[in-house]
Amino acid sequence: MVCDSRGNLLVVWQDLYSGQWEIKYDRLNLFGTILDYDETISSEILGNSTGPLALIGTHNETIVLWIGDIGNPEIYFTRTLLPDLSVSSGDVSLSTSSALENTTLLVDAIIRNLGDSEAQNVDVKAVVNGESRATDTIDSLAAGGIYAATFEFTVIKGDSVCDIIVDQADLIYEYDESNNAANIAFSTLYFDYTAMASASLLSIPPGGTMNLTLDVDNAGNYQNSVMINISTDDLPSDWTFQVSGGNVTNFTLEVPAGVQSSVPISISVPDGAPAGTWNIPISSVSLSDPRIGSDCAITVEVPWVGRIGLIVPNPVQLIPGNSHTFQFTVYNLGNHIEYFTADVAESNNWEVSIIGGMDFSLSPLETYVIQCNVNVPEFTLPNTMSVVVMNISSLNLTGNFISGGLTSTVTVHEEISMYVTYQNVTQDQFQLTSGAFQLEITNTGNIGEQINVTLIGNQTSFLIIDDSLFVLSPASSRTVTVNLTASADIPAGSYTFAVRAQSTSNSQIFAETSLQFSIEPFYDLYLVVDPSQVEGRSGSVLESTVSVYNFGNADDRCTLFIDYAGFNESTVTIDGFVYKIETDILPDIELDVGGHVQFSISIITEGRPPDRYAVFIMVDSANDPSVSSDASLFVVITQKRSLIDVILSPIVLIAIISAAAFGIYFLLIMLGVMPVPKIIRKEPAARTSKARASERTSREAQARRAQQPGRAATRPVQRR
Repeated sequence: MVCDSRGNLLVVWQDLYSGQWEIKYDRLNLFGTILDYDETISSEILGNSTGPLALIGTHNETIVLWIGDIGNPEIYFTRTLLPDLSVSSGDVSLSTSSALENTTLLVDAIIRNLGDSEAQNVDVKAVVNGESRATDTIDSLAAGGIYAATFEFTVIKGDSVCDIIVDQADLIYEYDESNNAANIAFSTLYFDYTAMASASLLSIPPGGTMNLTLDVDNAGNYQNSVMINISTDDLPSDWTFQVSGGNVTNFTLEVPAGVQSSVPISISVPDGAPAGTWNIPISSVSLSDPRIGSDCAITVEVPWVGRIGLIVPNPVQLIPGNSHTFQFTVYNLGNHIEYFTADVAESNNWEVSIIGGMDFSLSPLETYVIQCNVNVPEFTLPNTMSVVVMNISSLNLTGNFISGGLTSTVTVHEEISMYVTYQNVTQDQFQLTSGAFQLEITNTGNIGEQINVTLIGNQTSFLIIDDSLFVLSPASSRTVTVNLTASADIPAGSYTFAVRAQSTSNSQIFAETSLQFSIEPFYDLYLVVDPSQVEGRSGSVLESTVSVYNFGNADDRCTLFIDYAGFNESTVTIDGFVYKIETDILPDIELDVGGHVQFSISIITEGRPPDRYAVFIMVDSANDPSVSSDASLFVVITQKRSLIDVILSPIVLIAIISAAAFGIYFLLIMLGVMPVPKIIRKEPAARTSKARASERTSREAQARRAQQPGRAATRPVQRR
């Protein structure tokens, strides 16, 4: 029984269990655990084996000697063949000599079996600073063999030692247990840093500037390149943000190990900047170790500052009796939405009001227009001064107040008003039209005026103003009457005219109103035959003229009827067209107001015996069937005379004697006995017989019209 260098106990004995003496052994460790049990060392071909002796060799191997008897006793021995696992520092290498903190490091190690026996299930560990970081198992490593192991683990900052340990649990019995471990030392690069603003919360009023620094502290063990990005996207565009005096917000900063570097930052807020909070994120990342970064932020608060602006309108000339509207413009010159209220007053205690709401809200730089209405009393004296005071107060900030006054004066105001107070137009039973219009004219200005009243229009010849020129003091009135003269000559229809009351000192000051009245139509026809009697022998054509007058006050259309008394071939000529009375349809006659129409009638007397006949002619109004006029043309047919009666008639005798005398006189002129007579031109008479006949016809028509009951005498109007 012997113990090896590891404290294992080896027990050797001879055993006859198989019927032949054999050499066997057991091996136990210090804890009594059986490592080898009932192992046979001898061989049966050696015969009986007895007398075992156990020894420990210099390489920790076990040597057993015994006697074998195969007919001749001889001494035999055996030596246990052991593996020898080995790793040396020269066989351990690193993937990089400058590993970054928290990165993966590869460690390569060569494991050798320097013994004489195969090693199985060899456990190999990588232990960093006493902590097992990776493990590998070699299933089988032959004697003299090598095995390349690679270990991968994450390094931490600081100096480290990596131990490669083979068979750390000492489960494999080896020649040499002292060469089972090797180590390699390495240092980890770490870039630990912080980026922090010197002030994370800033309060900057509108128009103010604040300076601060961005501090980068390198707590690592190597110089660090830090890329910094300052985001100003949230800031208003009119703010000024500068880094180191420039507008660059993305830059790289080199920070030595253990050093703090500072970058100056300046932030300027413009006037009128709105109140609120703005965030400026700052992010950074190490270019040396992109896994390392540090973020911070700067918060800028702009406090609420209240200020009001007020624009007062330009002064105007105030007009008495008028309402004037003024516009005051309010500005929120502060930096926060604010609620305001407005009130207004006038120095003369005139009626003044705000149109719309008195309370309103405004965002920064927003405007609001307040409409103020001032009623100037009527007849206020010229040059009266008025001050309209507008007050604006904040409902949010005490003391935020502004007031503004508008000074205006009352101007000279000239104005005339006119109103119709009465109007009436009538027609009596004789179709005579009369009427009156009453108008009240008032001086609504603030100075005295002389007023001239006139009529305007084309149909005012039958209108008369009773008082056309007068003086009115302010607020005084005068009633003016416009009379319509009684007349039957006014045509039917609707009449419009204007009455103007105008200042004599200023033609631009006037009042004008339109008036209207209507004349109802009435219809009156008058028919005249001239000559009213024609005379001739049978077979002759007798002519007469028929005139139809429109004595009404409206255009008329009349129907013509002729009782031709048996003169079947008689005709009537109207407007150049010839119509047979018996067979043709006679046209209607159109008559303008005051106009008349003439047409001729031809009586064909052929075959009628001598007698006195009456041709009845009548016209009827198409607009008023009750109105008509008629007359008779008397036709006298005389007996035919014999040739002797014709010759012996005084007229024929005178004509024969005159012709004979003219022939003798002409013969004497031709013979030179009598001189050639001179022709003396005479001016025509002032009035022709035709004109006198026309006047006579007109007078006769008027006389007949006057004789009709209930009808006034009028004069015929020439056809238009």
